[in-house]
Amino acid sequence: MRMACEELAQACRCPLMNVGVGQQPSAVLESRPEENSLVRISGDVARFMAHGESSWLQALSDWRKDVLLLTIADSNGDISGLAPAYAALCRELKVPLLGVVQLQGEWNQQARRRDGLPWWGWVAAPGTNERADGLESLAQRIVGRMPD
Repeated sequence: MRMACEELAQACRCPLMNVGVGQQPSAVLESRPEENSLVRISGDVARFMAHGESSWLQALSDWRKDVLLLTIADSNGDISGLAPAYAALCRELKVPLLGVVQLQGEWNQQARRRDGLPWWGWVAAPGTNERADGLESLAQRIVGRMPD
């Protein structure tokens, strides 16, 4: 997932800030990462913080920060139940969820329509011909949403 985020930031021509879920959301968000930057949060963003803050997802909702959920698919394109669970939690917390991005695995358009998630794209596995196309397509969508 880290490599996909780094490649995506490069395709967007913007900096990438890597944050662990153990860092306080308020401290990171108050430091005001560059407006045209991507922030990769690694770990369980729904986990409640030990230091009194609720969770990263709640903070992202409170600060009205756009969110993309990345999910790694099995080689056949199946996704775990975490993607729909996190999408549902984003709806519940009113997190501005742009969509879900499938990393790796086969892209199954019919299955993606059937699961009802707000899919934003697919980034194929490293070393495949489709990877660069997927990254570029996704980067164009992200850059189109960034402030001027």
